[in-house]
Amino acid sequence: MSILTKRFDDIDDKDIQKLCDEGIYENQLLEYKRELQVQSGKGSDPWTTGGNPSNHARNSLFREIVAFANAQGGTLILGIAQTKEEPPRASKIMPLPRIHELASRMENAARACIEPVIPGLHIRGIKMGATGDGVLIFRVAPSPFGPHRVASDGHAFIRRGASSVQMTMREIQDLTLDLARGADRLDALFAERAAGFTDWLRHSSGERAACRITALPLGAFPGSSPRFSTNLETKLPTKQGYRVAQGDSEFELPGPRFHDTRPIVRGMRRLERDSKMRVDILQSGLIDFWSRGTLGQTQSDPPKEFHFDMTWLLGYYLAVMDLIDGMRSLAGVPDWEFAIEFALDGLVDLPGTGIGAAMLPAVKITRGSFDVSDIRLPVKFPRIPYRNRSDRDEILNLFYDDLGDAAGDRRNPHHPVLPLKIL
Repeated sequence: MSILTKRFDDIDDKDIQKLCDEGIYENQLLEYKRELQVQSGKGSDPWTTGGNPSNHARNSLFREIVAFANAQGGTLILGIAQTKEEPPRASKIMPLPRIHELASRMENAARACIEPVIPGLHIRGIKMGATGDGVLIFRVAPSPFGPHRVASDGHAFIRRGASSVQMTMREIQDLTLDLARGADRLDALFAERAAGFTDWLRHSSGERAACRITALPLGAFPGSSPRFSTNLETKLPTKQGYRVAQGDSEFELPGPRFHDTRPIVRGMRRLERDSKMRVDILQSGLIDFWSRGTLGQTQSDPPKEFHFDMTWLLGYYLAVMDLIDGMRSLAGVPDWEFAIEFALDGLVDLPGTGIGAAMLPAVKITRGSFDVSDIRLPVKFPRIPYRNRSDRDEILNLFYDDLGDAAGDRRNPHHPVLPLKIL
């Protein structure tokens, strides 16, 4: 069903009309509401006559949103009448007035009325026709931060089939434990990949600095099959480069270049020709990018210096986000949240010392002729959540700032660095 798998910002009036034309059923992931719900005997909601949405209508919608977030996620569309059969089908569009203003009101109310706040909630108004009337669409991913409740009554709801039901205390406790186990599992997976990266680095030869970018989905990622083959290379391409603007300046961020793809258990591995760069892509949703090399070595002996070109790191980070988007598209979950972890490390051989290899103490981050202070190694940066493509500019700038912070590059507040914009 295209409306459930389509990127949220791309859903339009034709997609909404198609639901009614084809009589699509409500289900575990899809709910329709004809109008803002009113209490018995109250007539229509004040919004339809120019007032504010009632608390009753608002909270009725949020109970459905909470139920989706506490289960497998889902989509709610306000402004569609449904049939009386079970489960109901979409039958007719019933546009609501001032739909974009209503969307803004609901976004603000959700932050105040749902506890804890649902980070993966998206709300949009979609006009149906030439007027400002239309439907309101909500989409929420399964949340790792639940159980969520509607603040007004403190009740938690969960989606079962095509219905939202109040959770029992036992169900709340079970979900709390499941989410805690999920967070522990995520930490364990990141730690496992970090250990593998260190081992890979130690078995390399020569002086080397290296970066790791690991991306993991939150929750059980809905892969399409137990295994996939290397022919997915054509469906998960990596770009050769990216164009980025900073103020009036534009520059190129190089992307990774792979020359070989081979199968691994329930996934595939892409390699650079000399194996100094690799990315593992697993059916579970895991994406792990490693790159090493004698980057920017000076001729002094000792000491030796290494640097990472900032444009390379930013380009690699964008490539990982592209792979995440590709995996989400293949799985039909365009807004599934991932966590991205970035780390720098390095080793240097000490011939004649009997030591073998020692930790590389620091690297420089450069951009062209510009050097910032040394970054002490190893360093692991805070994880960054990536929810959908609309976050890309914000995430790239956050990563850019983290690199500067790690190098002690405290910027002059009177001369702020202009933000990056992906072109």
